[in-house]
This record gives sequence, structure tokens and C-alpha cells, in this order.
Amino acid sequence: NSDAIQALDSKTSKTVDSSLDSHMIVHAHRGSYRFPENTMPGILWAVEHGYVPEIDVQLTSDGVPVILHDTSTARTMSGTAANVSTITYADFMARTVKAKVHGGTTGKPVSMEQVLQAVGNRPVDFEIKSLTNATTDAMIALLKKYNVMHVHELTSFSWDQCVRAVQAGVKYVSYTWDSGTQPHTWSEMKSAGIFCGNPSMANTSRSMVTAAHDAGVKINPWLINDPVAYDLVKGYGVDGITSNWPDYATNQIDRNLTPDAVAALRAGNAEVLDKFSQDPLRQLELAKAYLESSEVT
Repeated sequence: NSDAIQALDSKTSKTVDSSLDSHMIVHAHRGSYRFPENTMPGILWAVEHGYVPEIDVQLTSDGVPVILHDTSTARTMSGTAANVSTITYADFMARTVKAKVHGGTTGKPVSMEQVLQAVGNRPVDFEIKSLTNATTDAMIALLKKYNVMHVHELTSFSWDQCVRAVQAGVKYVSYTWDSGTQPHTWSEMKSAGIFCGNPSMANTSRSMVTAAHDAGVKINPWLINDPVAYDLVKGYGVDGITSNWPDYATNQIDRNLTPDAVAALRAGNAEVLDKFSQDPLRQLELAKAYLESSEVT
């Protein structure tokens, strides 16, 4: 299993500058698909491979920013389901992050402060998930505590929270939307001090990229999950992407694992990673399941 994982990782090299000022930023959505979402191993995998992990921040009842996508713990965490805003930091951290697949590895919860301590000056995109002033202010307080207001990115679907972060002095603030109609113009983003806009892949076009650049704003579409989509938006001239599969989407790993290849991986034969074919999505899902599972020898 360790040989297979090393071989898989060897196909992913650090080929992009993760500085938020560089041209092509590749955001790893919720860390890495190899690990339970929004957990430290996935976050560190992303930064170590040159990606910017995009992770989600909620606020506990006692005011601590923690990493979780959903408002509730139900989908991804053990214990009695509860909204994060109604439980204490101690309660949150005492839980277990569920495995992504049956029999796979579970994870440990993580706080924003723990992430900042672990990554140093390697950028992370922290999404303000619980859209309250208290959440944004607590996140900004941590960036100030570690003197990294100029290092990390804060992202939000809330225009008001983006503006609040800019006004507090965060250098890199990006605004995300998923509707077909763009809620704010590129000129409005520029005037507000927002450095990047994040439309959905479905709403991204060459003319939109041109409009963003004409206004002096970067553009980072989501979710770009395969090489065809990556080549398309890269051709438009985007400044970055957000992807569930950053190494695959950017052509750093072939996702076409056959059933025979999966069986070989279970037996610890890493050489099959050079012989992929057919049915991309399903086969890598299987391979992930087996590599993460206690069944793998």
C-alpha cells in the first residue's frame, strides 16, 4: 500500500508557484481527495504539492474558527448531529471526521489556528462559510495574530463579508458566486479592493475573463475537475482554478484506472499506475477507496 501511494504521489509534482500573486493558482477544494475533507493531512498534501488548499471556516458557540464545510456536523462528523454554531470548540474537536468511503481512514477535526501553525507562509484559501461578522472578525484576528494578513486568501459568497475583510486589511480577498447572473461587476470588485472573482465553471467564458482583466481583477472558476475543462478555461486566460482533483485536472496524473489496476494496487503493485485505461471517474474512486481502506495490504 505504501509503495502504491508513493507511486501515485510521484506522478504529482510541484509545478506551480502557490504565491497568490502568480499567474496560475490551483486551489485544492477542501484539501485533498486522498483524505477526509477539510482535515490536516489533505491540507498539508495540497501545500506540499504546490496547490492552495481551499477550506471552509465555521464558528463554534464559544467563538473559535474551525474547519468544516457544512453548517451541521451530520454529513462529515461523528456524534449527535448539531450545527457548529451551537456546540463548543471542545465538543467539535472531540468528534471524528468520517471516512470518505466505507472502511476508509477517518480524520481528526482541525481549527483555523492549527492550520495557520502548520502551513506557515504557504498560502491557504479560507472560505468564510458561516456568513456572520463574528466569523469574519475571528478569522481576521487569527491572521493578525500570526502576521499573515498578506499571505492567505479569504473567500466568501457574501459580498458584505468580502468587503469587511478588505476593510480590515486582508490583502487577498476573493468573491464567489454560483448564479447565472453576476451579482457585482468587475469594476465594483476592483473598487471594493477584491483581488479575484470566482464564477462557476458553467458561467465562465472568454468574454468574462476579458472583462475581469480589463477591470484589473483576477478570475478563478470552480470546479474544474478534468483536463478538458482545465484546457478550456486556461485557453480563456483564467488566473487560477479550484478543483476537486487538482493533480488530475492539470494533467499531472492519469485518472483512468481499470479494475485490474485496482486489484493490483490492493496487492501493493505500484507499477500498474503506468498502465491506466477506461472509465476515469469510477476507477479512481475505486482506487482511492482501496488505498484508503484497511483492507489494503
